[in-house]
Amino acid sequence: MLGGYFDKDEFEIEMKFLNLVHDFEKLEATSKRLEMFSILSDLFQQANAEEIDKIIYLAQGELLPPFHGINIGMSEKYLLRALAKAGDVDPEMIAKQYRIVGDLGGLAEKVIHGEGKGLTVAEVYERIDAIAAMSGEGSVERKIDAVCELIGAVSPLEAKYVARFMAGKLRLGAGDATILEALALSKGDRAYRKELDRAYNITSDLGLVAKTLYQAGEEGIRAMSVRMGYPIRPALCERLSSAEEIVEKIGRCSVEVKYDGLRCQIHKSKNDLAIFSRNQERTTPMFPEIAEACRNLFGEQEIIIEGEALAFNEATGDLLPFQITSQRKRKHGIEDMAKAFPLKFFVFDLLYLNGEDYTHHRVCSAEKKTVRADQEKPGDGSLPRHRNGRSGRDPKILRRVDRAGTGRDRRQTARWTLRGRFSELQLDQAEAEL
Repeated sequence: MLGGYFDKDEFEIEMKFLNLVHDFEKLEATSKRLEMFSILSDLFQQANAEEIDKIIYLAQGELLPPFHGINIGMSEKYLLRALAKAGDVDPEMIAKQYRIVGDLGGLAEKVIHGEGKGLTVAEVYERIDAIAAMSGEGSVERKIDAVCELIGAVSPLEAKYVARFMAGKLRLGAGDATILEALALSKGDRAYRKELDRAYNITSDLGLVAKTLYQAGEEGIRAMSVRMGYPIRPALCERLSSAEEIVEKIGRCSVEVKYDGLRCQIHKSKNDLAIFSRNQERTTPMFPEIAEACRNLFGEQEIIIEGEALAFNEATGDLLPFQITSQRKRKHGIEDMAKAFPLKFFVFDLLYLNGEDYTHHRVCSAEKKTVRADQEKPGDGSLPRHRNGRSGRDPKILRRVDRAGTGRDRRQTARWTLRGRFSELQLDQAEAEL
């Protein structure tokens, strides 16, 4: 304490996990969005900057966003064993009760009878995180023991939500939009929502957004930019019935052929490369030829690009149906499938380049450039390119592009278009074209 003032952090009280699950109970009991906003807003107002991200992750039913690839690795079978051990109940009896109840959380609430040790949100989160990190020989038994210890340290109501969370069945009905709205309301101003939406769209991490808001305020949110390794959420479109309606609504527009493949967003840093799906899941091991091509093409560049991967016939060059392309999304047999159905990767967006965020740039700006890369024989890992895009105000342009999306023109296009400024891009296999 100094001159009548005190450091707020010094006197902050950490939220108890029991208080959090009381709010989870309220969320579970309502389907009304306004009530959800109010419950979450009040909850967030009680949190400090060090725990707000953990509260949001727990409410979402995840330790971290999916793109981090963290898996708790506990099946229902193992959770039932941990529950039986924690409640000192016969495992066969637990299994029988579970078949009747059908809810691990409800079962945990019945078999746990202690008052709990008053664990904080951070303590519960860190224990579950430690369980998820366990690996190697004997890790299953160590996980079961750790879950048993955690459940034995909480009250019946807390055990209900710990069990559901670890089983991946914590369904509170609070989606991303609900949480963003509640975050804005917790700061007393819905005007925050626009900036919060943007920050979330470029990081895909609600916990990070909330923590930044609590630590640095609105200025911190405005300063957030694209981060290497954090997938950028795709912009969803609105359907309209005709080309005329599209031009009338947005004016000058850019139109490209819609490829029916697998969306890939590639984050290439100097020492690492990651590929993310449309749902922000890591898919890097599934597409080795795309990863190799990007490493070879971009060298030391740091870049984020987005495009569509499609399987093709090496003999004819024809693109194959989505039903075949989708077989490339797998965890096993990747090498054999890559030989059977190699991929072409059509790039249509530049999102980040060497420290500069390109999500602010207009697609149809005068600074739009194209990069022409040398295309080698099919299947060699090179990046295919296309020039099916058109821009303008005439609805006829949109219809011409739609027609160009069929037949041989779609399969053998030769230019790879990236949106944004390329004045700083230096590629050994590319030349800039104004």
